[in-house]
Amino acid sequence: MHDSPAPTDGSASVESNERVATSLAELALAQDATVEDVAVDALAGAWLDAVGIAKGERVVVIRRALFGGPLHVRTGAGGEFALDRSLARQIRVRVHP
Repeated sequence: MHDSPAPTDGSASVESNERVATSLAELALAQDATVEDVAVDALAGAWLDAVGIAKGERVVVIRRALFGGPLHVRTGAGGEFALDRSLARQIRVRVHP
């Protein structure tokens, strides 16, 4: 199997195991992923922890609001909530093939 070169625009990268790293904001609808990193301030981090968005947790984007509005996200524990896209851009996830 061939490794794809890393994109130069910083969007997503492919590793030899074919799992793609991207931001939660860029995750395709219904695509299962695992949180790899959450780069937010302490207050936002505490809220994300409380709703189940933390390193190692599984997430899926259920819906996207029009015109750049929030994402409707489901956590591995089954919780669902709206997440601002600017916050979602700061959450790195690893897509499952």
